[in-house]
Amino acid sequence: METTTDIIKENKTVPEEAKEKKLEKIKEGPKTISQNPEKRVMTIDVIKKKRTVPKEIHEKRKEFLRMKKLILNSLKEGPKTIPQIAKETSVPDIEITYYLMTLRKFREVITGELDDNDEYFTYELNNNK
Repeated sequence: METTTDIIKENKTVPEEAKEKKLEKIKEGPKTISQNPEKRVMTIDVIKKKRTVPKEIHEKRKEFLRMKKLILNSLKEGPKTIPQIAKETSVPDIEITYYLMTLRKFREVITGELDDNDEYFTYELNNNK
């Protein structure tokens, strides 16, 4: 039996049967583990069950999202320094610094000017994002 590659090399046209078989495969849709329509399980569902996110990682992500929300809500009122954000949110300066630098890395916030005492930079929301 000739393969499609052989046919192309000899500059022949692809037989109609080959075209129909390809169309049938496309119409079948994604492969499933079980061909029984009542028990169809998509491969991605199996992978999701096997690869679960550890609880510790899930908790850290929740904490990050909580801190992100606190900081971004604080900055909605205008540019602020780290101590101002820490005071408003009742979170230690060092934690605010860590999360603020992470938000800065991902361009959620931008660094502004130095404050009046030339001690701290101000941070503000990135409106261009």
